[in-house]
Amino acid sequence: MKISRFFLLQKLGLAALLVLGLASVYWNAMRVPFVLDDVALIQENSAIRSLRHLNNLWRFSRTRFLTNFSYALDYQCARLNTRQYHIVNLLFHFTTAITVWLLADLLLRQSTRADSEEVNWCHTQESSECIPVAWVAAMVFALHPLQTAAVTYIAQRCAIFAACFYLAACFFYG
Repeated sequence: MKISRFFLLQKLGLAALLVLGLASVYWNAMRVPFVLDDVALIQENSAIRSLRHLNNLWRFSRTRFLTNFSYALDYQCARLNTRQYHIVNLLFHFTTAITVWLLADLLLRQSTRADSEEVNWCHTQESSECIPVAWVAAMVFALHPLQTAAVTYIAQRCAIFAACFYLAACFFYG
């Protein structure tokens, strides 16, 4: 299936607007220091200091190994520079917002009425009728004030991971 140039440019333009929206709303978060659980999970956590002994990460928290592994990678790149940790949270939040967009687009394309008649939200795979509705869903998710904790509070990376992987599983199942 060949995708038209206009359709591709429209999606890329909307993705750029999503990036600009996220950057403008969350840019101040890049200066937030370690707070609350960040201190114990990152600043005082000796398990994230080395990638040679991953079993230390496992012993520190078996239920949040992936989150702690990502902290260890951040530590290897930037030690205790909080900007690195916030940038990674923002990148995963952006990835989750894109996943919301893809899932909303998929659901709109597959939606049906109770009387089993097709709802023609999207007439073809290249139709641009679904894009604005799905994109608005992604923007609401990405910029909603409830999401502030997930980006500014580093210890909430586990919530970003959970949302991203759950929505991705729903998308790939559909």
